[in-house]
Amino acid sequence: MITYPLAIPGPLGRVSENLKKNNLVASSESPFTGSQQIQAWPGQLWELDLAWPEMTWAQFAALDAWTGALHGPVGTFLWGPSLATSPRGSGAGSPYIVGNAIGPRLATAGSNVNDGNTPWTNPNNVTSVANFASVTITLTTQSEPIAVTFGPLVPTSVTVVGIEVSFEAYCSIAGAYFVGQLNFNGPTSNGADVAITTSNAPYTLGGPTDLWGRSITPAMLNAGFSVNLWVANRNATFYVRNAQIKIYIAAPNQSGSNSILTSGWTPNANGILLPGDFYEIDANDSTGTLRHRLYQYIGQSALNADSSGAAVIDCYPALREVPTAGTALDLSNPQGEFRLAQNRREAPLMKTRTFSLSLKCREAI
Repeated sequence: MITYPLAIPGPLGRVSENLKKNNLVASSESPFTGSQQIQAWPGQLWELDLAWPEMTWAQFAALDAWTGALHGPVGTFLWGPSLATSPRGSGAGSPYIVGNAIGPRLATAGSNVNDGNTPWTNPNNVTSVANFASVTITLTTQSEPIAVTFGPLVPTSVTVVGIEVSFEAYCSIAGAYFVGQLNFNGPTSNGADVAITTSNAPYTLGGPTDLWGRSITPAMLNAGFSVNLWVANRNATFYVRNAQIKIYIAAPNQSGSNSILTSGWTPNANGILLPGDFYEIDANDSTGTLRHRLYQYIGQSALNADSSGAAVIDCYPALREVPTAGTALDLSNPQGEFRLAQNRREAPLMKTRTFSLSLKCREAI
């Protein structure tokens, strides 16, 4: 049973490789002025010429069977540039594809706001998954807010459409509420509250389309951003921990785009990719078949990660499919999926009793 994509048999000496970029662009020229009109269509694809040195039959037999197993342009095979098996850039981090939500991410700090109300004990425990921050209040008092701080959160190029804050909490009596507000560089947002019980449980404020009454920009989320949590008007003790945030963004990484939004790089790392570096992204096509896609960074300067570990990669060819959020970028031995461009395959036997082989191929799309 033959399963595609196949691997190329080898190695058999130095194979000649010619990887070509084919852009589907139409142009027309005025016969009077010479002015041009250029129409760029969405189509971009790799073309590939491969040629092997002369081989004995013992060397050639496996290749001969391999070309037969491809059944002309029906089957596919994997190929990657032999001199670009790793990036010239640092590749620092564990990069992955960003989906329509970033996070959840655990809070980085928690502190009392010191507004004259009852302070929390161990407010930094909002960053813990094991220990609680706590406060005891009465029917006529309220707690100071805990300013729950989060580190840099999103790439600068995204559009924020919703914010969701979650935490674990409980109270010594039933029917109490936690109140939350976003707090950054200006008036706080509309408040949101949630009722809690006497048993520890997860709770959520906000959601995928909730901006808490504010117009939110990436700059706001990446500098001076916190969420205030407080409680009031109960003879009770309150407990909270494990505060996290999830940022919802307008859908990135659309099919046909020449840029890819990624995260997971080392924050503020410089030169993570250099112009010409290759990488692989695997994604399911419209039939549900997993495809191996070869891309190249075509930016004109070294690519740097921002403070949240994100980077937008200028890519060739245009993004084929929308990759699943969290899909890793493969920087080591990247490959793409190709097929033969012709039905006929020739491998003449030379007078030296050796065989030669050359193939014209194109990306499998």
